[in-house]
Amino acid sequence: MCILAHIVHSCLLEIQKRRGEEVMKIRSVFSGFLVFLVLSIACSSYAWQGRMAGMGDPSGLLPDESDFLTHPSMIADGKGINFYGGYRYTFTDVDNWDITLKTFDPATGALLTRSGFRASGDENRHDAHLGSAMPLGSGRLGIFFGYSGKRNDFSGHANQFDPSDSINTKFRLDSDFDSFELRLLYGFSMGALSLGSEIQLAYRDEENKTLQFNSDGWVTNFPLGGMAPAANLFYYMIPYDSEFWEILFKESLSGTLGPMKFALTGRGGFIFDGDNKYDTSSSSGEFGKFKGDVEGWRVGGDLWLKHPLANGFSLPLAARIDYQRKRKDGFGPGLMFANGVADYVHKESIFSLEVGGGVSKEFSGGTTLAAGIYYAFLDEKNSFWAFGTDGVDFGTFDYGKYPNRTEHQIILKLAGEKEVSPLVTLRTGLNFFYGWISEDFKLGYADSLPSSFTDKISLDGDRWGIGAFAGGTVKLQRFLLEPFLGGGYRRLDISGNGFETNAPSLEELDKFRNEWFVSVGLSIKY
Repeated sequence: MCILAHIVHSCLLEIQKRRGEEVMKIRSVFSGFLVFLVLSIACSSYAWQGRMAGMGDPSGLLPDESDFLTHPSMIADGKGINFYGGYRYTFTDVDNWDITLKTFDPATGALLTRSGFRASGDENRHDAHLGSAMPLGSGRLGIFFGYSGKRNDFSGHANQFDPSDSINTKFRLDSDFDSFELRLLYGFSMGALSLGSEIQLAYRDEENKTLQFNSDGWVTNFPLGGMAPAANLFYYMIPYDSEFWEILFKESLSGTLGPMKFALTGRGGFIFDGDNKYDTSSSSGEFGKFKGDVEGWRVGGDLWLKHPLANGFSLPLAARIDYQRKRKDGFGPGLMFANGVADYVHKESIFSLEVGGGVSKEFSGGTTLAAGIYYAFLDEKNSFWAFGTDGVDFGTFDYGKYPNRTEHQIILKLAGEKEVSPLVTLRTGLNFFYGWISEDFKLGYADSLPSSFTDKISLDGDRWGIGAFAGGTVKLQRFLLEPFLGGGYRRLDISGNGFETNAPSLEELDKFRNEWFVSVGLSIKY
């Protein structure tokens, strides 16, 4: 709050100082800024600085001007009026996204059924930003507009390997995401330290859809896992259709302590005015139309340290921590009873941590090399619960863990840049990660017949990937153009065992996914 008060006080001082021609200059700059925004919105724009993208985004390993987007206090280090814009497009081709479920007789161990999903598809992602940083009072103000969009389109078939079952089910998976953001940053210096704040307002629209169809009919977004685990698309994703507003805040401190540079930022925010829908339907007449709310909050922080050594060497260290929770719910007619009503709740929480460091070396002639190793931890929990009744009979789907996932990951980053002339700088980067994953699936079904069962499976395995990147900077008078491109490969392979109490039977589940990605973009600074 003291920083926001400082902003207001600075604005008042600025108005008192600047009269006559000075006011006209401010109006001219502001008008020019608006014209720039209109022209930039008509073109593509990009959500981070191109220098870092050309080295594989080694945030925390090498310092960069765009670090003020993480630590708002660092915007105080800038000079003059600067404009930023750019765009990044990432295409991911998923060759195989396969899930195989086997059931065994618990007494003899004989194979009873073998069912499998075979999916493939692609993801198209767009990330953009444009904005400006300028002097205001005793500090600097930043105004940025951002957009992130994702379109996932997958299709496949579910083969039943039981010789007595000739049905071949096909399915589609669609996942769309759009996010529009307005960010206001302000930072000012006090001796060797800088203070900064950021407020961000975002509108987000996200949707997951599933469709299954065969000669017997079709079904959309239906939680079939409660009745038939072998036909359960929830192994891929849980459907929803949500839109909401989110407000986020940051408070930041950066500067020098002796020879060491540092930046520390805390952040948090919450969802408001959220609407959620979850509609199911089928050719047999079963349906559900639920309307409800979206609620949630998040909190986190970032720490960056850089300690200089002799002969151009330095030791950069970085840590990042995040925790977020989200709750979607709905109430409406249908689901399992034509004349009934139902309600449902979908909860998710994500905790993530990344910490590590490395070494960087600045050589004469404008050459910089850096290498780092990081540890990352991810803990993700999901649950889905739905209850339907017509006043007499009832049915309940309870996905208590769907899934609960933890991952321990080791990340290696290599980055370098070389100034080949006063007008051109070239860059490259290489990333590699390896992760150990554990997943737990648990679902239950109960109705008024009465009948009920539980299905529980625990998996483990690994996920790894590699990416290579290249980029550069071209100086054209007052413009800096930074094109970049990159690509890589990722692979997931996990498996495990469990049981189902309906038959009853023992189960074995395997999940496999491999994908290629390519990324290309351009950022501009003026």
